[in-house]
Amino acid sequence: MASTVEKDQRGFDVYRYAVTPGYLETMGISLRYGRLLDEHDVAGSPPAVVSSESLAKSEFPGQDAIGQVHVGPKNLPWFTVVGVVGDVKQTSLAE
Repeated sequence: MASTVEKDQRGFDVYRYAVTPGYLETMGISLRYGRLLDEHDVAGSPPAVVSSESLAKSEFPGQDAIGQVHVGPKNLPWFTVVGVVGDVKQTSLAE
């Protein structure tokens, strides 16, 4: 697993992890809606992302996050949201 931290348009830290299929299930991270990453989400396929529930609610208030595109620094598109998972602790258990 590789991770990066980037700022969203509002200046909040957004953690981005590159994971392989099966990671979320192994870590016990629950799918809220949509789908998890699978064997079709590889280099050369349309870039897909699974978003946390909090990020989906803040980025797309009142909307379904599935099919939305995350926009990163300098308004460059990131990935299309294919699923939303429950929130997890990022930096410590005290969060």
